[in-house]
Amino acid sequence: DLLLTDLIMPGASGDTLYDEIASLSPGTRVLFMSGYAEDASGTGDGAAGRRRLLQKPFSAHTLVERVDATLR
Repeated sequence: DLLLTDLIMPGASGDTLYDEIASLSPGTRVLFMSGYAEDASGTGDGAAGRRRLLQKPFSAHTLVERVDATLR
């Protein structure tokens, strides 16, 4: 139901990962995480146009709230 992934990973991006998963399971929602402020303003095709970003660091409480909001 939900992909929780970092935007920047070795050898791949969270956007690319989401696009691959969404092609297999179109209803999958995504919540990206990032420690880089510049990632918050991304736009474009695929997941970037629907971006929900959780800025690092975050608390467990914030994570639960954002996961809940993303799944609604």
